[in-house]
Amino acid sequence: MDVPQELRKLNQWATFKGAHDKAPRQANGQLAKSNDRSTWTTFEAAQSAGAGVGFIFADGGGLFGIDLDSCIGPDGEIQPWAIEITTAFSSTYAEFSPSGTGIKIFGIGRLPMPTGRKTIVGAPPFNFPQVGDKLPAVEAYDRLRFFTFTGERLPEHPLELTDCQAGLDAFCARFFPVRERPKMQFTAPAAGHHNLEHRAALYIDQIERTVCGSASCHDRTFYVACILVIDFDLPPARAFPVLSMWASQGEHPWTEKELWHKLNDANKKTDARGRLANAEFYIHEQDTSVDLSGILSPPILSIAEHE
Repeated sequence: MDVPQELRKLNQWATFKGAHDKAPRQANGQLAKSNDRSTWTTFEAAQSAGAGVGFIFADGGGLFGIDLDSCIGPDGEIQPWAIEITTAFSSTYAEFSPSGTGIKIFGIGRLPMPTGRKTIVGAPPFNFPQVGDKLPAVEAYDRLRFFTFTGERLPEHPLELTDCQAGLDAFCARFFPVRERPKMQFTAPAAGHHNLEHRAALYIDQIERTVCGSASCHDRTFYVACILVIDFDLPPARAFPVLSMWASQGEHPWTEKELWHKLNDANKKTDARGRLANAEFYIHEQDTSVDLSGILSPPILSIAEHE
């Protein structure tokens, strides 16, 4: 098994049972967590404990992984689109996936976006050909992610990790382009509501929108629902248009039923309410069409503190 020294020396490994159970596990068989270092282990311990080993990307670790899924056909031929990508990362380690139908690339660098992403490239706008049971896809992560590891190195790639920041930036710009976020549009509520929905909309506008394929997609949306219903003490009926507006600016296609479900679940919580209803808080500078006059006060609470 080929293992770059840059990875072997790190205490960021886990084991998994096999092709049908790739959940990361500790050497003792208990489940490992990508956000809990105490559940990670050494390469040697992982290798001796299970059928397979995998690497966990640590937040701030400076390493990234790219997964090219369903890019190798039954004949063993690598698809041209995948060859183009691996050629761009030819200076760093890459290997075949456990299924033999994909390729994983490891390197030094940091994603130019706050979370990992996945894009189905077997669909528009890429329309890369399908050669197996699944549509081809590309993924990129640099934190809180478990990658199965085979050590079956692509022959033309070195047994080391190199700085690939320039190539990583270009890769992400192509497959995960930054979409300009629409300006916040919000009609101030009736005077009797004291502009509470307006202030709540400004507050949650600071929270990153959901990303398709992100593990935190549902949790983040429920978190926003809780801010509206609990912290701003908005009844679900008044919170719905605010949450709907925020959710519509993300990638995940939320339905009204799903948003109502999250608001109603938030409304069942017994936490103390109204913490932000009358509180002063700081809104980060941003490009927004919302009139902030009469709303901003001396900063005593920031969104970062709340998260």
